Amino acid sequence: MNPHSFPLSTLGLPNLMIQTPDGKRPVHISEIVFLESARNYTFAYLTDGSRVITSKTIGIFESPFAKHGFIRINKSIIANLSYITESCKNDGYAIRLRNGQWHTCSRRRTSKVRKVLKQLKTL
Repeated sequence: MNPHSFPLSTLGLPNLMIQTPDGKRPVHISEIVFLESARNYTFAYLTDGSRVITSKTIGIFESPFAKHGFIRINKSIIANLSYITESCKNDGYAIRLRNGQWHTCSRRRTSKVRKVLKQLKTL
């Protein structure tokens, strides 16, 4: 399927049907902690510690998920802003998710990520 013909209306709903090896699985957007690219596949890491795989590339999810509080922090990670617990600037800029994982922001995306996180703190 051409990425531009992907049914974006499906992504706008609170529940997504993600194709897994065991069949389609409904996943609520708020259950997704982050998405991780694996070449032509994307892993969705969920709040319960599980992960599901879909055969869509991560780029398909970037724009529709941005409307639901997600931000792309580097080439292979889209994080749910609700699950970012802290950030730090050491040898680059990194965020920590509620599950304890740290992810480094790419140099080009750091300013946008910092700006969004700063806006969230002031709300």
